[in-house]
Amino acid sequence: MSLLSHTLRIVVFALALCAGLAARPAVAGPAMTLIEQFNLSFIDILRTDDRLVAPGQPGRYRRLSDHLAENFDIPEMLEQATGTQWAYASEFDRTVAVDAFLRFSVSTYLSRFESYSGEYFQILGEEQGRDGNTRITTKLIRPGRINVSVTYIVRQTHGEARIVDVIFGGGASEVATRKAEFAETLNRRGLRGLTAKLNDQADKIIADFRAPLQRDAAARTYASTN
Repeated sequence: MSLLSHTLRIVVFALALCAGLAARPAVAGPAMTLIEQFNLSFIDILRTDDRLVAPGQPGRYRRLSDHLAENFDIPEMLEQATGTQWAYASEFDRTVAVDAFLRFSVSTYLSRFESYSGEYFQILGEEQGRDGNTRITTKLIRPGRINVSVTYIVRQTHGEARIVDVIFGGGASEVATRKAEFAETLNRRGLRGLTAKLNDQADKIIADFRAPLQRDAAARTYASTN
């Protein structure tokens, strides 16, 4: 990357930060604060180049996994997506299903955002719902491409704000989409079958994501020995 290109990306990121802050209310509530911090950290993770990560330091996958686990109510989202299967499942089956759903969610995010290209978020508004949830409307600005609206549904869980659903592009919510996708597997194979399927799908996406990194690593090894 040239010095000019690197400088331009820094300028774009700084302008994005200013734009996001300008859109926030004078006194931000816990939901707004959560989404501001989530989006800023997400963009920082997106900018991580795994090829430049020092040995022993977390790469994009590990950082994103920790980030989603900290800010999303993953068990609540999975419970809503699996319905009665969750109600009758053992604590062990629930635990391994949550782990699989987190892996699947992380790998899905990685497939949607393969690299950083100057993206940033703008906060557009906050709305309190009758169900007690807070909707934070944002827009993902993608230079040179179509921007995408992203609405977060935030709920107070055990005294802390957590994301319980996301709506991309004004379509169906993530939980509603997963509920429809999981229905057949749940009916045929139950929660354990869904857990196995989610892990298989995550493994495939992660393998596809890491393949270019492995090729780059092999190329650098070859170059250093010849």
